[in-house]
Amino acid sequence: MAKNGRERIINSSFELFLKQGYEATSLQNIMDATSMSKGAIYHHFTSKRMIYLATLDEYYFKIIKFAFPKDDHLTFEERIKIRCRFFARLFHTIEKIGDGGTDFPIRSFFLYQLKSECDKNIRKQIKKSMTLYRKSVLELVKTAVKKKELLSTCSVDIIALQIMSMVEGIAIHHTTLKKGSEAFLIQKYDEVIGTYIKMLMRK
Repeated sequence: MAKNGRERIINSSFELFLKQGYEATSLQNIMDATSMSKGAIYHHFTSKRMIYLATLDEYYFKIIKFAFPKDDHLTFEERIKIRCRFFARLFHTIEKIGDGGTDFPIRSFFLYQLKSECDKNIRKQIKKSMTLYRKSVLELVKTAVKKKELLSTCSVDIIALQIMSMVEGIAIHHTTLKKGSEAFLIQKYDEVIGTYIKMLMRK
């Protein structure tokens, strides 16, 4: 039961932070959203900031650290496609948060991330997580080169950086998308990144 209460606080607070920002969200807002008393909330968290850090851990750091099932038997194109769909589903999850859903899910999530980086300690943690993410993509590229799946003369570092830039850039470029983020992003990822990978595979 205690776990359910904590999860309810995190989920409801994250919805509030997405829709109106951390500063504009009061403890009373969280109490209203969770139907919990101040005492019940303080049983799990000592402050609004601790709630915020918990949402950041749940909806950002755990996502970046997500370990994909072993898939090195698949082609490089298939492995990248799996990761693109993972990010598309992330924005779909953001979009479905709350009773009425969340409008402009891509914009809401990036603003949440950018606002978090204003905190020096959080920014360090985000940089550390992003470094691990980049290493994982770099390993995918290195494996593909060893298997001779990629025939480009570009360095593995450049290819990895280009793919990561496209994944994030396509999403950022469509922050005005109000709904339907998953299907839209999957289509764009397939069109842009799929075409790029096929170019790398040409002799």
